[in-house]
Amino acid sequence: EYAEVAREIVNLSGFEELVSVHLISFDGYETNLVDVISSAVQSREREGGNEVETTSNPVIDFLFIDHDKDSYKADLCRLETSGTIRKGTKVVADNVLFAQIDDYIGYVRKRQEGGVVKTDTIPCRVEYCDGGVEMEVEEDGIEEQFG
Repeated sequence: EYAEVAREIVNLSGFEELVSVHLISFDGYETNLVDVISSAVQSREREGGNEVETTSNPVIDFLFIDHDKDSYKADLCRLETSGTIRKGTKVVADNVLFAQIDDYIGYVRKRQEGGVVKTDTIPCRVEYCDGGVEMEVEEDGIEEQFG
């Protein structure tokens, strides 16, 4: 249901040639994220009939991380090792403060100290917190990284 809503939003935006939505089974442990992304890119190329040269490892220009919070760092490392993300890839990780994803923040900041990437935590609010009478507005942040 959510994937269908996302597809409709992409279609309404006019970006269907650039963005694709893929519903996958992801358990955070046995799912190989690099294989899932490679398969999604190859599927898009077949469906779109694009004459794009297919490489063994697709490259991501922009990655928005918002899945199993315990897997943020491990999945980022897998994507880096595979070459799927590289110098120039912009990575945005959601809920890093609210969910206290300290290992991820520590990892990207250490890479910044080494001159590999630039990173910044941007304050925001939890998207599913409306600040109503029964619920206090929770502070959060996204971690923006680019190299």
